[in-house]
Parts: sequence; C-alpha cells; structure tokens
Amino acid sequence: HVLAHGWQHAGEYRLIVNNFSDRWVQVVIDLNGWEAIAGANWRLFDALHDSYSYQSGDDMVMDGLYLELEANSAHIFHFHRLAKSTDSQKTTD
Repeated sequence: HVLAHGWQHAGEYRLIVNNFSDRWVQVVIDLNGWEAIAGANWRLFDALHDSYSYQSGDDMVMDGLYLELEANSAHIFHFHRLAKSTDSQKTTD
C-alpha cells in the first residue's frame, strides 16, 4: 500500500512517496531508471517533514532507496547533488 512517483527535469529530481496503509512499513523504492544520480552523493530534503538524509547515488541506483514510513504518511523528497567530499548515509532532523 505504498505509492511512489518520481520525476526529473533539467537535472532536478523529485520523489513523492505515500504510505496509504494504517501500519508502519519498510520499503525499497526502485530508482534503477535514474542512472544519472550515480557517481555522486545526494542530500534528500523531505519538504513535508523539514528533514534531510544523505545518500549515495550509486547505492540508490543499485540497491534502491530504503525508507521506513509511518502509517498514513507522505514524503516529498528534493534531491540535491553534493560535493564528492560529503559523507553519505547520515540522517538529521
């Protein structure tokens, strides 16, 4: 009961994820079609929750984007390319 929709335009990437379930879920969003994000680290800004996570583009393309979603929740992620020296896999609120 999770719906995800992503798009890109002019190097900008967005991803909307909705959990329509009344339960907390773990999901992996397949970003295999977004090969252009590989080779860089990314900050994903969740516009609805004013939070950030840091992800490797290589990992997201190969393994997908792992998310834990609360019941009946939604997220809008804006992808921001980072300099290569930025650490990945950190989360801040």
